[in-house]
Amino acid sequence: RVKCQSLLAHCFNELWCEALNLRKKYDVTHFLMLHADVGPQTGDWVQVMLREMALARVDVLSAVVPIKNETGATSTALDLSGEHGRHRWAHRRLTMREVMRLPPTFTAKDAYDLCLPGWGHKRALLINTGLLLVDFRKPWVERFCFTVNDEVIRREDGDFEAKSESEDWYMGRWLQQNGIPVAATRKVPLEHVGRGVFRNDGDL
Repeated sequence: RVKCQSLLAHCFNELWCEALNLRKKYDVTHFLMLHADVGPQTGDWVQVMLREMALARVDVLSAVVPIKNETGATSTALDLSGEHGRHRWAHRRLTMREVMRLPPTFTAKDAYDLCLPGWGHKRALLINTGLLLVDFRKPWVERFCFTVNDEVIRREDGDFEAKSESEDWYMGRWLQQNGIPVAATRKVPLEHVGRGVFRNDGDL
């Protein structure tokens, strides 16, 4: 088993540390991350994120972001690790069609009840960092570290396969393991820009 590390998590942790250190000088209450390829479509998107976080009573709120293809899949997923011999990073992506059937702001229980009934007990909602809001007044933020996990495994058939756990899905699992309340939302309409433009306010 071969392991390696990614500079992506290091860059995110530099931002996290800067925000933590700014608390000494300024009244920093929240950490907000917005990826360069994610574009909120309304001028009040920060206020909407803050309002939804307060209404949901969570420490972490992530916007649903569709991936950059025509499948309708999103970067928000359900944790399937440890079930029936599945890999420890096994997951199932939510589709935009499923997201549109969920409450506009939803929790792990909401998503599992819709997509995998009976699976939702103590399971993680694997969130996305493309548009991420964190309540920095909570003590756990001083213990968290973004981490990208990669490995190469040898399957039972003898072939090799690359496995990866992204920094955001690692965060989702860490939050669940540490009892931190988290939710995802489509209340902020946004575009994910690549070879095309993919929006989170429709079912594809």
